[in-house]
Amino acid sequence: MEDGMPAPKRRKGGIQQRRAADLEERTGKSALHELLMTYLAQGILSASMCWNISQAAAEDLKRAGDGIVFPDLEFLASFTSAKNVQRGIDGLLAKQSDWPMPTEVNIPMQGTNPEKASSYIMLPHETFHAMYHSAKGWTSSILPDSSKLASFWSTFCKHPAMVDHTTSKRSDKHKAVPFCLHGDEVPIVGVGKIWCRSALCFSMSSLMATAAGRSAAETNLYVWGVFEKYVLPTEGVVRGTMDTFWMVMKWSFEILMSGRWPSKNWKGEKIHGFLDCLEGTDLEKLRLIQHYIYHFQKDMNSRYRFKQKLLKMTMIKPRKGFPRLRGRAADIHSLAGAISSLFARFMDETNANHGRINLVLKLNVELQQLLEEFSPRFGFTALPDSKAKRAYNIGLEMASVHVHLQSLYEAEGRRIFNITSKTHFVLHSLHLSAFIHPHMVWCYNGETTMHRLQTLWKSCLPGVKHWQVAKKAALKERHLLWLRCKA
Repeated sequence: MEDGMPAPKRRKGGIQQRRAADLEERTGKSALHELLMTYLAQGILSASMCWNISQAAAEDLKRAGDGIVFPDLEFLASFTSAKNVQRGIDGLLAKQSDWPMPTEVNIPMQGTNPEKASSYIMLPHETFHAMYHSAKGWTSSILPDSSKLASFWSTFCKHPAMVDHTTSKRSDKHKAVPFCLHGDEVPIVGVGKIWCRSALCFSMSSLMATAAGRSAAETNLYVWGVFEKYVLPTEGVVRGTMDTFWMVMKWSFEILMSGRWPSKNWKGEKIHGFLDCLEGTDLEKLRLIQHYIYHFQKDMNSRYRFKQKLLKMTMIKPRKGFPRLRGRAADIHSLAGAISSLFARFMDETNANHGRINLVLKLNVELQQLLEEFSPRFGFTALPDSKAKRAYNIGLEMASVHVHLQSLYEAEGRRIFNITSKTHFVLHSLHLSAFIHPHMVWCYNGETTMHRLQTLWKSCLPGVKHWQVAKKAALKERHLLWLRCKA
């Protein structure tokens, strides 16, 4: 050792020991692990449930190390009082899930208000529809293998119960998915006691999913349940609990069999809504249209939303002239998809004029999508040549059908369709779209400015002559420009 040099530090243990010591310093007790073990010891959770939760937690920890955040989990943990947890979870589930809400049905039971809906039912036809639009749900719970249907029906149609059955006589029966309905009592309160209370619970399941070896958790779809103690019998013409339930089930399964959304509810009353022709007063129809547009644009996450309120008939029906929708062109521009969907839902498919109207609306949607795809927002100041030709052809076809519809309805004495100078301008803008994009010459921005100037001019009205309003407006606009542009 040289004089003046510090003595070298002695290492404490080998590399494995140092790593173990470092790991021990960074190791802490898991609050989740302690909670899981507590619930396991109390019998609240099973070992497999604890394992599944720990697997999910480990996956979240791994992703959190990569900078991923989990706002839903943080929201769940943010409640300061346990009293608010259930309400918060209910709100979270309602927000996250796009599954059909259970249908409220007034099924008579002891101790319920006959004027209010007493039950939620997961209607078979709505569950089936939701499963159909879920690729995972369809293959796991409804129809894992469609090729098995034909062989199933060729065998099952020989069953004694199928003799002279209407299904066995249908030529398209090989497309039908067979279901069974199961009901049984399950103890809920006071399990194992002499005073035990049981609920009668019903579920449905696809026989094809069962045959494919899917688990009961995947195949059995809950429908409804009731505490047996509160079941009311049928008395005369007043239906009891179970007879009412069976009526609802018959109605729902008949809808499934028909393959069409219902026009009447389970009581035989006409449904006033999206699934039927528009009923009610003119204002009720208008509110229904407003409701449809709102939800369509919300579900489709439309970039532009229709902001007008359809609260009075003058919004679509002026005192003079042809029907037209009031509002800014930019707002009305956003309606292409919603109006096309709305009309297709309610149109009479046997009516030739309705078919022509539907064609115009579909062409309008196609044109809007084309113009949006090559929008100035994406750097296009004009349409590519092939797209410009297609846009012009769409415009010509729409105008041609529009003129034809005008003449057809005029012959019936109905003033519905009207060709205006705007149609002429639109065709010119589409004809020249290979040189300048139609969005760049349409009036949307100008109309937005008009709304701003309307507010400006109104602010200049009090206490001045009419000719002084423009002068005050110019002075205010000058000051606004200065404020906007100053450093």
